[in-house]
Order: sequence, then structure tokens, then C-alpha cells
Amino acid sequence: MRVNILDARPFGLIPADEVGYKRGATYALMLMRINEGCTSATSMCKVAIVDDDASGLLAMGRLLLAAGFAVTGFDSAEGFLADPLRYSFACLLVDIHLPEMSGLELQRHLQAEGSRVPLIFITARDYPALRAEATQGGCVGFFHKTVPGAFIIRALRGATSTNGKT
Repeated sequence: MRVNILDARPFGLIPADEVGYKRGATYALMLMRINEGCTSATSMCKVAIVDDDASGLLAMGRLLLAAGFAVTGFDSAEGFLADPLRYSFACLLVDIHLPEMSGLELQRHLQAEGSRVPLIFITARDYPALRAEATQGGCVGFFHKTVPGAFIIRALRGATSTNGKT
């Protein structure tokens, strides 16, 4: 289930169970700020993060919030695919290694549906074969999780400015 909450805590992450929903499905992060990389000066770019590591999801969410993105997090590819508003995102930031459906499988699934939303991969295990498969599949970025955040933000801004979604 997806939760959209404007949190009063600075760069807050609100677990779904904290607002009365079932535990562990979705996290929502929002900050009232305009992202310079968006095509619209009146709305924030919406980015989905798909990562099963809660601490990684929180850290990446905070980074993107500080950069001015509206962020929604999902702890699985299946959770993202079940979201009825999944087509509203300007870009996806996806972990390659997820428990059930992998990030690469999510990429193939979205391509089969005809999705043109830019996808950027993050991974703790960067193997040349994975990078090659992701790149051949059309991802617009591939980063190790330890890369400086500025590189990921630059890739997201580039992807969202050319995608035209807000």
C-alpha cells in the first residue's frame, strides 16, 4: 500500500505501520521544495526508490529530498508494481538485488508493458555482467551504493529533465 504524507520531521521517513497500515509495504518521503532538474517550475519531480534495505532506502530518500525530489519508497519490486499510481513517477531508482523479483526482472517487466520511465540502478555488488545487462536493457544510470550522491542526483536530474514528467 502507498502512503503519501507530508512529514513535519525534517527529511522524515514514515513507515506505513506508523500510520495504521500493514507493516513494511511502502514508505513515503516528501519535502515542499522545487527540483531544479524538473521541466515544470511549479511541481516536484516524483522519484520511486525500490530497495529492500530499509537503511539504504532511508539514506537515499533523505539525499533525494535534500536535492528537491518528491520521493516514494518501496521495499520490493512487487510492492512497486502493485501501486496503482506507479505510472506517475518521473524516474525509478532501483536496487539490482531484491528478494523476490530482482531489479533486472523489474526492468524487463516494465519494458514488456511498454513503460518509458527512466530507470537508474544502484547496487552493493557491481559485477561487469550485471552492468552490461542493465545497460543493454536501457537503464540511464548504474551506480555502486557507495558512489557520492552528487552523481546519482545528476543522473536523476538528467533523466527527469528529458522525460518531461513531473
